Amino acid sequence: ETGENFSVVLSDSFRDMLEMADDHYANYTKSQKSALGNVSKQYSASMIGWDIANTHHVRGGMWTSIDAAGFKAKLSVYKTYTSGLVIYNIASGNYALTEDVDLGNGRIRIQTGQTVSICLNGHNFKSSNSMFAPYGALNICDCHKNGHEGTVLSSYSGESGCYAAIAYCRCNSVTNIYGGNFVATGKVTSAGMFAVSHDGPSTPDAPPAVMNMYGGTISGGSVYTNGGLICVWNDGTFNMYGGELYGGTAEGRGGGIDVNNGILNIQGGKIYNCTSGTNGGAINCGTNAD
Repeated sequence: ETGENFSVVLSDSFRDMLEMADDHYANYTKSQKSALGNVSKQYSASMIGWDIANTHHVRGGMWTSIDAAGFKAKLSVYKTYTSGLVIYNIASGNYALTEDVDLGNGRIRIQTGQTVSICLNGHNFKSSNSMFAPYGALNICDCHKNGHEGTVLSSYSGESGCYAAIAYCRCNSVTNIYGGNFVATGKVTSAGMFAVSHDGPSTPDAPPAVMNMYGGTISGGSVYTNGGLICVWNDGTFNMYGGELYGGTAEGRGGGIDVNNGILNIQGGKIYNCTSGTNGGAINCGTNAD
C-alpha cells in the first residue's frame, strides 16, 4: 500500500509446495483452473500447491517432494554389522517420492517420538533386509497416478533369527498403512512381513505397538514357523479396516495372521489364499489372543 519495494522470503516447506505446484499445474483441467479465479499465475500455483499438499492420506504438515538422492540424504547411519546390514535413523518429515528408492542392505529406524510419513507416489521402495524398525509413528500411503501403483519390496530371507521382512513394529510405535503394495520375495523364520509386538524388555512400561491397515495390499510372505504375513505378539494390536492380505504361507500356524498374546480387530478388508501347515490357514488365534 505504501508503494515501497519489499521482498518475500519463502520457507523451505512453502518452496516445496510451489515446486509441487509447477509439477502438477499441467494436469489441472480447465474447470479446475477456472475455479481458482482471476488471480495471478504465481498465486494460482500456490493454491494448487496447497491443494496437492493436502491430497495425501496423512494429514499434518507440508509434504516434501523428494528424489532418491534427497531421501537418502535424510538418513544417518545408526549402526553397521559385519553382515553388511546398515541401520539408519531418519529425520522426521512427510516425504513424497518422485522416483524409486533402493536401500540396498539397509533398514530404517524410526525413533520414539518421531513421525515419518512416506507417499510412494506410484514408485518402488525396496531393500534386501527387513526394511523398517518403528519405535515412533510410521505412515505409508500411495497417491499414485496413471494407474501405476507403488510397491514396497523386500527380498529379506533367512531360516534362523530372521523376522518381519517389511517392519518389526515395537513398543511406542504406531504404524499406519493407507495404500501401496507390500511384497516379500524371501522366506524368514516367522512374522513373514510385519511383526506387531511390545518386545521392549528394557522399557516394560512403554505401550505396545499398534498397526492400522486402511488400504493397500500385503502379499507373498513365507515363513518356516508361524505368521506368513503378520504376527501379533506380546500385547501388540493389529486393526484391519480395509485393504487385502493374501498369498501368505506358514509351515506352522497362521498363513495370513498369527496372534499370540496379542489383539486382532477386523472391521473391513479381505484375507484370502493363505495356507498353513498346522492351524489357521488365514488366521490363527493362539494363547491369550483377543
